[in-house]
Parts: sequence; C-alpha cells; structure tokens
Amino acid sequence: MNEREPIEEFKRALTQTMRSIAEESELTVTFGSETPSLNGLRARLPQPARDLDPADRQNVRGQSDSFALRLAHHDETVNAQMMPRESEARASFTAAEDARCEALGARDMKGIARNLADMHEARCIKQGYHDQMTRDDAPVSEALGFMVRQALTGASPPPAAKSVVAVWQNWITERVGDKLDNLASLVDDQQAFADVTRDILVDLGLSEPAGDLENEDGDDGDGDDGDNGPEDGEGGQAEQQDGGSSEDMEMGDGRNGRRRSGNRPDGR
Repeated sequence: MNEREPIEEFKRALTQTMRSIAEESELTVTFGSETPSLNGLRARLPQPARDLDPADRQNVRGQSDSFALRLAHHDETVNAQMMPRESEARASFTAAEDARCEALGARDMKGIARNLADMHEARCIKQGYHDQMTRDDAPVSEALGFMVRQALTGASPPPAAKSVVAVWQNWITERVGDKLDNLASLVDDQQAFADVTRDILVDLGLSEPAGDLENEDGDDGDGDDGDNGPEDGEGGQAEQQDGGSSEDMEMGDGRNGRRRSGNRPDGR
C-alpha cells in the first residue's frame, strides 16, 4: 500500500484542484487508460505513471486544468447553437473554444499556462507531428487552435506543433485579416467569441454563414446533431464516450458545467 500512496496523494490533490478551478465540489474524477473525457461533472484523466515521471505528471495536470477551465467558462447551450455542421469547421470551432477557455486560466496563472503547454506538447508528439509537415497531413483545425491561443495569450505553439502551424499560418492570416487579434478582447464573452469564430471559418471557406444554414433547413439551428453530449479527448478533442472502468476518486452527481472562475488551492 505504501508504494501506491504517492500516486493516490497526487490524484487526490489533482481532484481537489480541479474542483476548485471549476467551482464544482461534486465533480467526480477517475483515472484510467481510456481516452480522457469530460461528461457533465464526470472527468476521466490519464492514469499517472507509478513512478510519477515529471513529464507524465505535467501532462495529467494539463489535461485536468483544461477540463476544469471548460467547466468554469464554457456554456454548452451557446456552443450547441453556434457549432457549424461541416466536419472540419466543427473541429476548428472546438479548437478555438478550447483555446478560449484555457486562455482564461493561462493568462492569470503561470502554473496553469505551463501545465497546458506541456500537455499540448505531449499530445502533439503522440499525434506524430514532425518538422516536415505539409497541408496534406497537418490539420488546419490544429493550426487554427494554436494561432488562436497565441492571439489570446501570446504563447507560441509547442515545439512539436510548430511545423503544423507554419504550413497554414500565411494561408489563414491572408484570409482572416485582424480577426484573430480581435478575439483577444472577446475572451470573456463566449457568444461574441463564437460569432467572430464563425466569421473566421466562413472566411477560410470551411463553413457557410450561420444564417444561410438556418434558412436552408427552415429552423433556428438549435437541433445541432447532439452537441450537448460529452467533451472527450486530449486537450479538448471531442468524441463520444461509453464510460469505462477507472479508479473513482469520489462520487459526483453529473450536472452540466457552468461558466465560473476559480483559483487553485496549490497556486499552480
């Protein structure tokens, strides 16, 4: 049992920190080998290595910070109403919203900024990104997400993603002008931020204007393919989850997340 105590202490501290940032005392956190996910007030994080390797520890902290900040600052109703329907546009819209939520923590706390940077670096390495990326294998949604992060926080893309951003950067900036920079003043307003993000996606040819889609379907755009579902994946990448066996820390009730701000008890 003594061998497991450092890991269990790390998990307990991480859970407490997530609840503090999200201001959700009933948040349930589990750890396992399944894909990281956030579903209401149930978060699933990567299982930390037994030896608490520093790089692995930072990756888990970054994922926990990303989920906690989403709970604190993300309104799923707004997200569902504004989510585009085209697959590449949806991925890009989600990347921008993830960047907005994470920026609200990173700009105020250096520890969170460092954790998120380490998590994104680990994720990009896992994705197999390299120095010779082309547009054929570099997702435009990934590049746009890191460009939005840089516009909001001033932070450069992680080393493993620099080539991904480089192959798309000129193409994106030529089409959107100063709209990326304009997002910085809207980071506290999800609706306004989403409006400009949709404009950017239209400028990039990834999506039709929101009004055109509404008129096409003859409705108000609220029925958006079930976007009230769980948010899964490393660094906010979405995918449906089915639950799974993990090590539960404490039980929560599964309410939807609300937009709030919070502080870490450990100051990270």
